[in-house]
Amino acid sequence: MDQANTLKFDAEHAEKFLTAIGKKTETTRVRAFYEKDDSRKEGDSGTKCPFSPERIQELINDGRGVYVVINEGGDTDKSITQGNALFCEWDDMPKERQRTEWQLLGLPEPTLQNDSGGRSIPNY
Repeated sequence: MDQANTLKFDAEHAEKFLTAIGKKTETTRVRAFYEKDDSRKEGDSGTKCPFSPERIQELINDGRGVYVVINEGGDTDKSITQGNALFCEWDDMPKERQRTEWQLLGLPEPTLQNDSGGRSIPNY
C-alpha cells in the first residue's frame, strides 16, 4: 500500500481550521491535483468540488494533494467575492524555520499556522 492510501482525512481538524479562517463547510470549495512527478498529472487539470469528507478521502486515496479555496465566491480569482485570509508559505525550507520565518521578514504575527502534513506550514 502506498503512502497516499494510508493517509486519513481528519474532518474534525478541517472543520476547526475552516472555522478559524471564517469559512463554512457548505461554502468551501476543494481543489485536488496530482503531484508533479505523478505520470497521471499530464493532461489532468485537477479536480474541483464542494467540501465533502467522503469525496476528500477518495481524492487522497487517488494520490492527489487536496487544498481548500481559502476565500469565498468560487474557484477562480474573478469569482472571489470575499477575502477570508491572507497566507504565505515556504515549501523550500525546513518546517522548523517556516514556523518563525514571518519574524525574520517582519511580517505580522500569523493568526494560525497549519501543518497539514505536506512540505509547508502555511501562515494565515
